Amino acid sequence: MRTYDRMLNNELYHFRLTVGAQKALEKKFGEQANQFVFTCADSVEKMTYLLGAAASYQGNENPTTNGDEIYDLLVDDGVAGQDGFFGVAIEIAVASGIMSEKFAGKSLAAVEKMMQEVIDDIDPTLAATPEEATEAAET
Repeated sequence: MRTYDRMLNNELYHFRLTVGAQKALEKKFGEQANQFVFTCADSVEKMTYLLGAAASYQGNENPTTNGDEIYDLLVDDGVAGQDGFFGVAIEIAVASGIMSEKFAGKSLAAVEKMMQEVIDDIDPTLAATPEEATEAAET
């Protein structure tokens, strides 16, 4: 079975939203799986649901399938912010057949660009490159 694999707390986790999990997600949240992936990074409830559901497929050997615990393990592993959790959601979506790798890459790039623009608007000295930061500080 195709899965998104990630080491967390020195243990290997496997994530996959089966078709049954996707149907349950659509029923619970009233969103198609693709839409859900795009919105879950903004909602801890949705993100923890995604993590728990994706860790709970039949035959999994994950150390825990509790979405709250997995969320905390991801934070301990350095995942942070909308872009960080969106990246995890995208990986799960690709492994689950919800979106292609090509589309996922474009989506992640768009979110990263949007987040950088927000940061630049808040504090131009936090620009993406040192040259941009120097230029912003001089203006």
